[in-house]
Amino acid sequence: MLLMLARVGLFDASSPCNQVQLQPSIYDSEQRLESFDSAVKGWLSKLLAIEAYVKADEKARAALARDDIEMAKSTLRPFAENIGQFQATVRTALMKGKLFLFLPKQSRAA
Repeated sequence: MLLMLARVGLFDASSPCNQVQLQPSIYDSEQRLESFDSAVKGWLSKLLAIEAYVKADEKARAALARDDIEMAKSTLRPFAENIGQFQATVRTALMKGKLFLFLPKQSRAA
């Protein structure tokens, strides 16, 4: 999905809005949490399974085959917006310490 969105100019992995500044000092490990990756993959998989997305993907691919990038872009735009909202939610949760990409340090109670 992200590759298709990138192909029509609706997603750029290197864009600043797709980057999150994390504080390494609050993590115990640099190894990504499988639960984080599973949750993101699960969300994207559910989106891919929606009939409206399947139809939009087919329509966008047909448009790209005709070199009609604008039609493909307009077909996929609602899904790009949905992904953007999801990314913003994840980014906010990561920055507020409500969601973790890496294992957080445990507070040591005395």
